[in-house]
Amino acid sequence: MTHISTRGLVLLTALGFALSVTAPESEASGQASGSMAEAQTYPDTLRVSRLSDVIKGIRNENPILAAEALRTAALGQAEEQISTLPDPVVSVTVLPVPIVTARGSQRSQWQVRQDVPYPGKVGLRRDAARAMFDASSEGTLETALDLRERAEWAWSDLLRIQAQDRLVSEFSRTLRDFESVAETRYRVGNGLQQAILKAQLERNALENRRLELETGLRSAVETLSRLVGSPIALADSLDPERDHPPALTSLTGDSRPDWERLRAHERRAEAAISLAQRAWYPDFSLSLTWFDIADGTVPQSADGRDALALGVGVRIPLDRNRLRSGLEQARLEAARVDAEREILANTIRTDIADLTNQVGQSQRQIALFENALIPQAETALAAAVSAYTTGRTDFLNLLDAHRMLFDLRWTLEDVRARERKALASLRRVTGAPDASPNP
Repeated sequence: MTHISTRGLVLLTALGFALSVTAPESEASGQASGSMAEAQTYPDTLRVSRLSDVIKGIRNENPILAAEALRTAALGQAEEQISTLPDPVVSVTVLPVPIVTARGSQRSQWQVRQDVPYPGKVGLRRDAARAMFDASSEGTLETALDLRERAEWAWSDLLRIQAQDRLVSEFSRTLRDFESVAETRYRVGNGLQQAILKAQLERNALENRRLELETGLRSAVETLSRLVGSPIALADSLDPERDHPPALTSLTGDSRPDWERLRAHERRAEAAISLAQRAWYPDFSLSLTWFDIADGTVPQSADGRDALALGVGVRIPLDRNRLRSGLEQARLEAARVDAEREILANTIRTDIADLTNQVGQSQRQIALFENALIPQAETALAAAVSAYTTGRTDFLNLLDAHRMLFDLRWTLEDVRARERKALASLRRVTGAPDASPNP
């Protein structure tokens, strides 16, 4: 079983690669609010501050992945069982009433019989079992990539919530200052009560956004807990672990485990076809029989010498309908694998095109926000503050300028989250843990 153990080691190594992440050192993006750091802790709680902590937890603790690996390891034990000849059969026949032969009285008969399949059948069964093991191994890698993608999506939500929670806290402090100023101006008769009510309404709207963020936070944390297989607690600050943008013009799905799984199924189908064709040929059995004979006086030539016999048996396959049905089933299975390959190729092509377009659109939107919209909104806010200070505009215009900048920054974080999710899905579609050219 040395070859099985070696393949098992290769599987575990590949599984670790499928879940590995590139984790460049980067500064924390800022302190999260108290609500993001709060988590009920248990003895087995995993504390995470970056995505690589989650991926490591999935690799070590995820029960689905563990079950897949055990199922693959169990299939790996089948090859040794199938690749050997059937066990020999030993039979003993005792004669209570001896049979008198020319050599004497026969007392017992001892036989050893070995069934021998038609040449090539054992090797084909071994190839089919090995192909099933390889297909299951690739299926385990697929599961690992699926879990990683789900973890990256949940982590993207956490990073978005962290950034938007910080925006809410900053704008809430600004609104409190605005409300205080508006109340002061109203008391001295230089302002409107409408300004106070507007500031209070904005603060209530922000509180509603904070509640939505808390709901999303809890959902993302529970998703990661399910993936890891144990409770998790978030660190006070989450490391964004910036992604290297992939080379969008050279992406293919050649490294997907799906391809290797289909190739393994193809090898199994080819072995099944060859095995079904050989089923038309007979199997054999070899036997060695020893006759225990005692000497006697009748007949006079009885010397009691034991006898030895060699035998050959042939199993003749007569049911041709059964054989034709088995061959047709094997051919249909091979045709199904070919159809699945075409489906997978089309799926990969369309998914890569769609996700590449999503990433490109998100990157263009981010550039538009960072280089045009937000700088313009900041300029407009500075002008509104100057005008409000000199009395050339009212409080509501100043509040609108702040709200516009807040909404643009909020939307920017949504777009960044969409880009991170699209990149995660793109990595999954290509089958690579890191789709960047220099991981």
